[in-house]
Order: sequence, then structure tokens, then C-alpha cells
Amino acid sequence: MASLKIENLFGYVENPVTIDSILNLKHLIIKEVDSSYQQIEMILKLTKNLTNLTINMTSVEIDIDIFLKLEDLITSSLPYLKTFKFIFQ
Repeated sequence: MASLKIENLFGYVENPVTIDSILNLKHLIIKEVDSSYQQIEMILKLTKNLTNLTINMTSVEIDIDIFLKLEDLITSSLPYLKTFKFIFQ
């Protein structure tokens, strides 16, 4: 699978078939992130080959610490990432 669009991350990482299918992704779009940092972390650590990532945060009450952790995670875990789009609504 080369690309994947996740409409809503909530509960997504709990399906082992889905986890197997994302290991070699190059492009990932997460449309609605209303989840905990741990769910985002789990998916990004499994997708080390990503070259393009788009994350759409929809929660109104996001702690700045989550943004800082996300930045560290992306820079340390995704060595092939060329394009990153972050949308906050």
C-alpha cells in the first residue's frame, strides 16, 4: 500500500490488520485527529518510510506540549519525510 487516508484516527490503531497494512506507506493523510498523543505516536512509529504526511487536528483544547512532542516525534522517527502539512481547525 503506497498511500492511506484516515478519516478519523479514533480507535484506528486497534485493528492489527490495519497496522500491518501501514508499515510501508509513503503517503499518509489523517483527516480528523481528535485522539491522544499515544495513538498518533503509534501510527507514526510504524510508518518510518513516509515521504508525505498531512495531519488535520480538530480538537479545540490541545496542549502545547502535544505539539512539541509531535514535532520531536516527526523529526526523530520519519527520516524520509519530505512534505509535512499540519492543519489546525
